[in-house]
Amino acid sequence: GKKIISAQDDYGYYTYAQNIANGINNSQFETAFAIGIISKWGGGKTSFFNMIKDGLNDGLIEIDFNPWRSANPKAIIKDFFETVRHSLAPHSSQLEHQLLQYGEKIIDLNDSIFSKSAKFLFAGFVPANALSKLFDQINNTLKLLDRKVVIFIDDVDRLDKDEVFEVIRLIRNTANFYNTFFVVAYDRAYLLHSLKCLEVHQYETLLEKIFQLEITLPYFDKAVLVNRLMTNLRSILPKERLEQISTIIFTNNILKRT
Repeated sequence: GKKIISAQDDYGYYTYAQNIANGINNSQFETAFAIGIISKWGGGKTSFFNMIKDGLNDGLIEIDFNPWRSANPKAIIKDFFETVRHSLAPHSSQLEHQLLQYGEKIIDLNDSIFSKSAKFLFAGFVPANALSKLFDQINNTLKLLDRKVVIFIDDVDRLDKDEVFEVIRLIRNTANFYNTFFVVAYDRAYLLHSLKCLEVHQYETLLEKIFQLEITLPYFDKAVLVNRLMTNLRSILPKERLEQISTIIFTNNILKRT
């Protein structure tokens, strides 16, 4: 439930998360607003997502999308619009129908239209008249619905370079809908490397244009984390078992190898 997660936060992440949640609660944009959560793999991005959700107003529509479950880059587009469509269906049958048509048309477009270039991402969204018309209809329906849509995208660092670009394209262009918020977790170095491999022009600065806000999760020294672990174990384990674990961690230099 709401506000319970804060009790599980030992390192101050909850305050960061609440600031982001409050920003979403109190903002409204004509287009999508993208927030990047930067951390190394295994650095607590998923837990941070849950803390943000904990602070969102009840009236918002939250959607979780995991692109790594998709089989290929084209499947990411299909799975994304199916996920969004099913999530919004209880709130608007009209929006569900529009998103179904829109997603199908996006998939049918030739890859030459959606080129892998930064120029496409920032050229405006007019690849085809029929598609542009549907895009406008979706935005108009979202305005009438008058409810923020917050889409959480996790595990982007588990994708290959082509899949990374598909996710970026969704955020910045093809799903750049009215009053929609993207909260995306990623390892920034990995995304930049993927864009470099795709030979995207000026890839070094591209993420700054995709994400209007980037939050880098605080880094905690491994020694601090190990000491926290030992403190917690001390409260639940018998002394003999605790000494065995302590020997494994410190004497065998596991700390140095992690």
